[in-house]
Amino acid sequence: MKSSIMTVVAVAAAIFFTASASAETRYFTKTRGDKFISTMTISEKSIPGGFEARFGEGNKYEIHTMNSARMTTALRIVNPEKDTDVTVTLKDGLFHFKGKVRGKNVDKTEKSSGDPWYQNPEINGLKFLKGKKDFRIQVIRPTEVDRFTLKSTDKGTETIDGFTVTHIVNTNVGAFAGAWKCSYCFDVNTNEFVLYKSVEGAPGTPETKIVIKK
Repeated sequence: MKSSIMTVVAVAAAIFFTASASAETRYFTKTRGDKFISTMTISEKSIPGGFEARFGEGNKYEIHTMNSARMTTALRIVNPEKDTDVTVTLKDGLFHFKGKVRGKNVDKTEKSSGDPWYQNPEINGLKFLKGKKDFRIQVIRPTEVDRFTLKSTDKGTETIDGFTVTHIVNTNVGAFAGAWKCSYCFDVNTNEFVLYKSVEGAPGTPETKIVIKK
């Protein structure tokens, strides 16, 4: 479960706010322990009625559509290695999953919990999560064709890995509450996302980091 959550959430390493209508690309380095995993690219642009962000990692990519309030309204995930190309939309309180996941056709709906859908807190997290305690958000696990809930808490200003940041911590809720967590770190001067930290896998697995390239 924790690994599946991280597959969705950890791939998100992005920018906080881009006012321009043209796409701006940022670059991040993903590591696990001392091992380099990949370079990740993120571009965001304004579209009619909101924003669109594209996250790339090798031949995998995600496209996130947000409304003017920067809440997620649609998500597309493409992963050729896992024979996956699935789109998730939220309408009238229902999540709609359609496409292919791990080679199997999917066409289903699932009821929303009513919590805000912030698929990528690093895009809009500081704006909506700053000052919050135990604030619930929804996140989609397209590879599992379902949704889950995270609890977000602003830990305030801290110095982490050489960055002075606003530190947002997300934890899972329910039966496995507190068993997994991840950190989103935003530069205190620019409000830009600069660092993500968590563990993907069982205890003892090296920490995964996603760090902005300077």
